[in-house]
Amino acid sequence: MPVEIPLTSTIRNIKRVTEIVSVLIRFGFGDFVHATGLDRWYARGRRFFRRRLPDPEVERLPFAARVRKVLEELGPTFIKMGQVLSTRPDLLPPDFIEEFRLLQDNCKELPFAVMQATLAADLHGREKELFASFEETPLAAGSIGQTYRARLRDGTPVVVKIMRPGVRNTIRSDMEVLEFLARWLEAHYKNLGFSPVGVVREFAQQLSQELDYHQEAESTERLRHLFADSETIGFPSVFWDATTSDVLTTEEIVGRPLSKIDLVTLSLSKRVRIVKTICDAVFRQCFQFGFFHADPHPGNLFIQDNERVVFIDCGMTGSIDRKTADLLASVFYGVALGDAELVIRAVIDLAEIDPMTAGRRDFQSDVATYIARFRATPVTRMQIGKLLQDFFEKLRKYQIHCPSDIVFLIKAITTTEGIVTAMAPGFDVIAHARPYIVRLVRRRYSPNRIRKRVTRTALAYAEMIESLPNNTDRFFRLLNRNQFQLRLTHEGLMVFDRTVTRSSKRLAVAMVSTALIIAGAILIHAEISHSFGNALLIGGCLAIAFGLFMTVTTLLFDRK
Repeated sequence: MPVEIPLTSTIRNIKRVTEIVSVLIRFGFGDFVHATGLDRWYARGRRFFRRRLPDPEVERLPFAARVRKVLEELGPTFIKMGQVLSTRPDLLPPDFIEEFRLLQDNCKELPFAVMQATLAADLHGREKELFASFEETPLAAGSIGQTYRARLRDGTPVVVKIMRPGVRNTIRSDMEVLEFLARWLEAHYKNLGFSPVGVVREFAQQLSQELDYHQEAESTERLRHLFADSETIGFPSVFWDATTSDVLTTEEIVGRPLSKIDLVTLSLSKRVRIVKTICDAVFRQCFQFGFFHADPHPGNLFIQDNERVVFIDCGMTGSIDRKTADLLASVFYGVALGDAELVIRAVIDLAEIDPMTAGRRDFQSDVATYIARFRATPVTRMQIGKLLQDFFEKLRKYQIHCPSDIVFLIKAITTTEGIVTAMAPGFDVIAHARPYIVRLVRRRYSPNRIRKRVTRTALAYAEMIESLPNNTDRFFRLLNRNQFQLRLTHEGLMVFDRTVTRSSKRLAVAMVSTALIIAGAILIHAEISHSFGNALLIGGCLAIAFGLFMTVTTLLFDRK
């Protein structure tokens, strides 16, 4: 049975729904369109559905490739969704991961006059007071905004990022459709291993960060402050007078993006120095500060003449709180010791999985087999990114998915490992990460931290014992007043309840229908005067007809 789209949402998004249906059918997903009921919202949908057939070339493509092409056709929101999912091997099989990694933002450049109108509206007409000059050709055209070079009134060169007009409405429409599709998948496929609705809502939360340039400005300033004492690592400064939720103005970084540097022109020693700086920056963010740039790809890293590395585009950031950091330390420490029980306990809290799943023999066997590979590896020589990525990918069959903060951490570290491999293949990332990982584990298992945890646990038990008399008294008062309620939920009970209810309704309808038919027959054969007999005859026929009508409609409704 199709999941219904709310009427208000459908009316507001009818044009976008029409586009989505058209693309799905063109790439051979007509059955899915029909099953979800989306074709009902498409103008002349059923006739279109019967008349249009996918291109034979498209039909020969693998399923994952066709899904990727659909995302490309549908634009920014769906492309970004695919890009996010490409970092989630704990959710999707390898063929989808490989296809989604091919997704790239491919957005047409909007005319400067259009973007200038957004700039003027958001700065309340102060753009001429703030900027002495403004280049009309964008430096970059992304799915959410376009970036321009400009100069402030005092001559400072800056970079201005302006949000595309109407992008929020488009993304809002797309997210409503995505949530509808996620609810349909969740209703029809119970064993996906993850919640589609949960993934879409997590993606929406992440996307909301990129739709607020003010939030990106705050993240940039925070990271800049954390590295204020560093001479080799930097972040651009923010000009708040020319920054709003739709406009972001930062200093122009003098240098070249790593993606545009020909590595052959750099000496090996220089490449190694740059790689060390990048690793220091990422590891300090992830394990020391707990707040990090989640997308440090080569296009977001500028290399200056003095080999200083500057991170730009801080729209996607991640954070690791103290509890998560402690659990990560337990994972590393447990793997190093070969202690499967310690790893499992940490994963239960880290991924918030069902303890019943963690108690399964096959689950424990898989965890023990996996960490056996690292038993002889000291904690100082672990590849943290690959370890976590492979670990959660292996656990996907148990419907365990990686928390979003860990996903960002894995993405940042694996991206850094990719940069190192490309620039200096012989560089020992693990040895360079040693101080950060050791510090993380020591912080978790140092005598001082253990003493604090024991003290905290003892205080919690003391508070529980102290409140036990009051809680017990409250329980018995509710029991004496018949106000105590016990609620039990059984997974299969709803099906049984529906079956009993349906059977009861059938029985009631059958009894009423039978009574009406018998009453009608009695009235028809009743020996009463001619004048009154005609009325009884008509009444009897109507009673029989109504009884038969109730029986037929009940059967048809049950079949539907």
